[in-house]
Amino acid sequence: MGNKDVLNRWLHSGASALLVLGLLTGCTDAEPEPTFTPTLPDSTPSPDDGPEPDADGEPVDKREPPEIPELSDDPVEAAEQLVDYFIAAYEYGYSANNPEPLLAISHPDCGTCSMHAENMLDRRETGVTWDGGGLHVMEIEIFPLENNEALIEAEILQDAFTRYDSELNIIERAEDALLESVMVVQQEETGWKMRAIHNEVIEE
Repeated sequence: MGNKDVLNRWLHSGASALLVLGLLTGCTDAEPEPTFTPTLPDSTPSPDDGPEPDADGEPVDKREPPEIPELSDDPVEAAEQLVDYFIAAYEYGYSANNPEPLLAISHPDCGTCSMHAENMLDRRETGVTWDGGGLHVMEIEIFPLENNEALIEAEILQDAFTRYDSELNIIERAEDALLESVMVVQQEETGWKMRAIHNEVIEE
């Protein structure tokens, strides 16, 4: 993965690039939307009669929000637990149009976190839905930093997904994508928070 010194300087500069998550990426007219790809690859052409979302999926109103785990006292283990929870909160948030679990562990400086929360709320108004796009951590490395922070480098596989408008017309499709993700988490009095995220597609 990338040079640690460069990453550390980038992360502490206050930069917070868009997450390459789309669900972490789809696109609205106003700003990138997801998939753990907010700048998703170009959509493929949609057929005239595209498939509808999986009817066997769990109804949105019955989805249970993820619960924040009791985090370990070890900073490396706690950082990994936080990443797992963040992914669960991200996937739940876009399924239920509810950003509260995501915001519960997002630092105020995390611009990507705020972007996803806004997208989730926007979907309540527009009726946009999606099918697929799950995130899977393939590799992860965690490096404790000063100031109660930890640097996380991970490779994340995002499943193929389809995005639909309120009338179930296909508005975007994306294939599986392998992402290189860099995150910074910070420990505060109220617990660990996601402070910054940057993702790049390394394989489609």
